[in-house]
Amino acid sequence: MMTKKLATLSGALFLVSGTASAEIFSGRASAMGGAGVAGGDYTTSAILNPANAIHFRDGDDFGTFLNFGAIADERNDFLDVGDELQERLDQLDGALVTVEDAQGVSALLSELSEGALSGEFGAQFSVAIPNELVSAVLYARQNLLLSATFDYSDEDRNYLDNLQLEPFLEDNLTSSATASGYAVRELGLVLARTIPIGNPDWQLSLGITPKHQTIETIEYTATAADYDIDELDADTYTTEDSDLNLDLGATLTWHKTRFGLSARNLVEKDYETVGGNPVPLETLVSGGIGYNGDILTALFDLDFTASRLPGGEEARFARAGVELDMADWAQLRLGYRHDLEGTVDDTISAGIGFSPFDVLHLHLAAIKSSDDTLGAALEFGVDL
Repeated sequence: MMTKKLATLSGALFLVSGTASAEIFSGRASAMGGAGVAGGDYTTSAILNPANAIHFRDGDDFGTFLNFGAIADERNDFLDVGDELQERLDQLDGALVTVEDAQGVSALLSELSEGALSGEFGAQFSVAIPNELVSAVLYARQNLLLSATFDYSDEDRNYLDNLQLEPFLEDNLTSSATASGYAVRELGLVLARTIPIGNPDWQLSLGITPKHQTIETIEYTATAADYDIDELDADTYTTEDSDLNLDLGATLTWHKTRFGLSARNLVEKDYETVGGNPVPLETLVSGGIGYNGDILTALFDLDFTASRLPGGEEARFARAGVELDMADWAQLRLGYRHDLEGTVDDTISAGIGFSPFDVLHLHLAAIKSSDDTLGAALEFGVDL
């Protein structure tokens, strides 16, 4: 049925598509609202700000970490309305319908068109070799963002408005589901070092990340009659481009307080879906301040530039997070993320970490908003 196919379409895209989203999922950073421009571990935070790669602990010689996470958002009970519509269409398909039946289907189609479903997923694998001269982090990551929407066509509205005591055929409906998304796959090498500035109380660090990016877009629109799951990976609905890009970052440290500034994706470029919809890859400039103590870590980040979302809306985030460390064996974390543009719902996050002997690492994060937004992130790692 139409709505069942819509749900299948959304799920399939979640597996095959991706995004140029600015979100970096990690079991630690995600629990702290995604903050990390001026603090956090020297591996994952180096993706947010290349200069963080130099801020490793004494005794760190090698680290490897695997992070992944996801967050999903449902607007206006999109799935529940879809289930209700599916049940109603199953009952009426091929049967004689009354005016009340047609009006009920029309109301559900209209309600479904006012909702949406979106999901974001990210994963990265990093290998770090800290060094006082030049600290390096090699990483591979992929992020994805997808959305599913429903369009109630004028033809269906007229069809249902004039349907009286005659067989109702679902295949006559022209309303369509559209699923779209875009991905960036990155392979990058972070390089960072400390620059002497003549004052032992202050430490300036600079970082750079040359990286290769593959950008893939997908846009698929189908009605109930012409939907075909096998077409999702067809070249007809996808585009793919590859480019080189660059991140820059700096930190200024005074004792345990750190100031950070980063600029990611310095090479801006506009891509398009097969339908001609723009997919911009824009530079994201962020600043941060953090206190990185032995027991307490407190971080605050602010995006100076906005990120454009699918559909043309913009988001610009402020992020804050705290961590309590218990003898390098266990951690508790809290975080908050606020969109200054008011496009994306605020989220709160929490997490726990286990790091026996400060060698093995397992970190978990949960993300929740006031509406139907849920997310989670997980990190495994070894730090020698």
